Amino acid sequence: MELKTTDAAKELLSLAAALDGTDLTSFILNTAMEKARKVVSEHRAITLSRDGQEALARLLQSTPGQPTKAIRELMSLPDLDKA
Repeated sequence: MELKTTDAAKELLSLAAALDGTDLTSFILNTAMEKARKVVSEHRAITLSRDGQEALARLLQSTPGQPTKAIRELMSLPDLDKA
C-alpha cells in the first residue's frame, strides 16, 4: 500500500507515531483499522428513536394485512438453500 501525502502531513504523522512509541506504518495502519472497525460497527446496528421504537412495536403487535402482489411474488421464488 502506498500513501501520497504532503511533507507536513508526513512530519506530523511521524511525530505522532514516535510519541506513541511505534513506527509510522504501524501508527497509520492501527489508526485506520480502529476507524474501519467503528465504521463497520455503525453500519451493522440499526438505531431507532423512541418514536421509531414505538412504531416498530405497534407494527409487530398488529394483525398482518393481506400480502401484497410483490410479497406473493417473492414468496413464490424457489428457496436458495434447497437448490
